[in-house]
Amino acid sequence: VQVPGVMMIVWPDQWYHTSGDRIDKADPTQMKRVAVIGAAAAYTVASADDEMAIRLAGEIASNATRRLGHKFVLAQELLNGAEAGSLEDQYRLARAHLLGTIMAERETLETVLQLADDGDRVEDYLTEMQATVEAVGEAHVRGLATHMEAAASRLGVSPVVLRETDLEREASRIVPRQTALVKRDGYRGWREHLQGVSEEVRSRYPYQGVNTGELQLLVDGRHSALDIKTMLDAQSESLTDLQAVMNYLEILQAAGLVEM
Repeated sequence: VQVPGVMMIVWPDQWYHTSGDRIDKADPTQMKRVAVIGAAAAYTVASADDEMAIRLAGEIASNATRRLGHKFVLAQELLNGAEAGSLEDQYRLARAHLLGTIMAERETLETVLQLADDGDRVEDYLTEMQATVEAVGEAHVRGLATHMEAAASRLGVSPVVLRETDLEREASRIVPRQTALVKRDGYRGWREHLQGVSEEVRSRYPYQGVNTGELQLLVDGRHSALDIKTMLDAQSESLTDLQAVMNYLEILQAAGLVEM
């Protein structure tokens, strides 16, 4: 239902969801830190003015470049582990790790505008920061292409040439958005509508292997079906089947939860 919150996580935690998850496993110092950090973060956002919005955007942008740098390392490692027959798929996945992260970081910066009083001033700042993040990301994408060519040479095969498929073109034109039914019945009320989709319709649109929970969160009236596939790939160890993504959107549409 898209309500923001502050979430603290300790991971890995051997007691999580076990009968051993009892109060004696809690650390008093850590609990104090959680309270202070959570309250400070919520208060900062709730009381933010234009100056704080700009400071937050600057920190998001700097962290975005760090996260992109980490993704660049992971993307290169995907190519380092590729074999001749898997180079193209690994390159597609590696590119998606970068492209999906660029999209996510750009959109995260946009959310800071919700805190602004002087929208024009903060928006100008955000636009420049988005351009900075995109420039860093695009440089990594070019560097990845160079690394792919080196991997192809090592494997004794031709460099990968990516061409847009008919399905990708179709997916780029499909932009799903949520209907009012998603929130009408409260938290998780949408599940009843989804469960009401007939087996006949489900059998017509198989979607095995799709992270449906994450896909649903990416339906926002701006992301195309192809964007959604890219952003799913950016969080995955393997490529998501584009047809399966489009099929699940058909299921959501049949449930009345999504309009195309």
